[in-house]
Amino acid sequence: MILEIVKKEILSHLQSFKFSALFAITLILFALNALIFVKSYEERLSTYSQNVLEHWRQKSSESIAIDKRPNPFAFVAGEGEHDDVLRVFYSVARSTIEPDWGRSRSSQLEGNFLFPYFEKIDWVFIIKLFSLFAILFTFDTISGEKERGTLALICSNSVARSSILLAKYIAAATMLFIPFVIGALANLLFINMAGIIVLGIEHFMRIGLVALIGIVYLSVFLLFGLFVSSRTHQSVTALLLLLSLWVVFVIVIPNSAGIVSDILSKAPSEQEFADSREQIEGSVWKLIGNVRRKKLMTEETIGLEWTRLHKERSVMEKQLMEKYNNSLAAKEDRARNFARLSPAALFQFASESIIDNGFESQRRFYKAAENYRQGCEDYLLQNGKERFIHYTRMVLPFFGRSFRILLLQRELPKEAEDFPQFLERSASIPETLVDGFLEMILLILWNVLCLLLAYVSFLRYDVR
Repeated sequence: MILEIVKKEILSHLQSFKFSALFAITLILFALNALIFVKSYEERLSTYSQNVLEHWRQKSSESIAIDKRPNPFAFVAGEGEHDDVLRVFYSVARSTIEPDWGRSRSSQLEGNFLFPYFEKIDWVFIIKLFSLFAILFTFDTISGEKERGTLALICSNSVARSSILLAKYIAAATMLFIPFVIGALANLLFINMAGIIVLGIEHFMRIGLVALIGIVYLSVFLLFGLFVSSRTHQSVTALLLLLSLWVVFVIVIPNSAGIVSDILSKAPSEQEFADSREQIEGSVWKLIGNVRRKKLMTEETIGLEWTRLHKERSVMEKQLMEKYNNSLAAKEDRARNFARLSPAALFQFASESIIDNGFESQRRFYKAAENYRQGCEDYLLQNGKERFIHYTRMVLPFFGRSFRILLLQRELPKEAEDFPQFLERSASIPETLVDGFLEMILLILWNVLCLLLAYVSFLRYDVR
């Protein structure tokens, strides 16, 4: 009897407009995804190779830019443009790391910084769209049958209600599975034929894991549709309720998480951060004031005081940058915790973790850059040549004559063949599974909750 119900439901869905629309939209989106990825990845890979060589040639005792390798899985969950390069200042006097994307990153934190690339046509976006069709395939499975008078007839047979619910779930899931598999296979075939990446075992394992998480995510909306349909007596009412809840869970909660975190956060704004840096720079003007008031008269005393202030300023800048980055990280974590109320956010976070392209990946890269900076600093201490840098620009206007302010730094030797090179390590699959473990568990719990709600509601449903 279950198979008969499944066949009946599948035939009904196959003849519907919504299945034809889903199939057409799926093929179009997967085709666009492949075309956009092939073009953009080829450009980003070329730019990355050029930048690596250029930045290596331009390295100095002041800074070196290290580049983040483009993610070959970006077609699954798109990567942000701010992930491309990180500038590392490693001079002994200024031991800090300063991202080139620092301001843009903090700007994102002022608004929707969790999902700034929601419009990217990647697999995550496509599967999120599938969740809309999941409710379209289930909103009338119970209430619609009652309206047509067929539900009482089905239940009059010797079939358990749990079996009826299971059959309708399988039929709706099949309608999502068929177009997705066809579109995904065509997508992978095109990308593989383009030759920019060679799909191997690791690729298929990561992609398979994302697809599996996608199934768990879509299952939430299938079960949720069955639950709402078994709580209403009119399919129109069920549809309106489900569409409203879909908007809340897929759009409102994920995209408002950053704003909510910004309201509740104590993280300093960009202006406050800039004011703090200006206060640190104020020590330079304090020195100039002392020179003007003739508290410091000789070139030697001015030079010693300048050197002391410069070292002190470097330490304060490093502490300020660490404090600022830590506050932004806390703000990100708070926003992620709020967004986890949404199954869509859970699915996106878990998918990004699996392909090593999420928040934890960025933090690993930043940590690797910090370790690299320390290695460069150690190299300079051991092999760098001492040099004096002369600062006369700020002191000269108050005297009418030039004072040389001497600051000791270290410069690279002319031949630094053994200079440390930055090696970017991709996280292994077990590591990425750990990163996304919480999100995957929460998605499973969403399924359990929706299954219980649907089952209990249908058992108590008046089929007459």
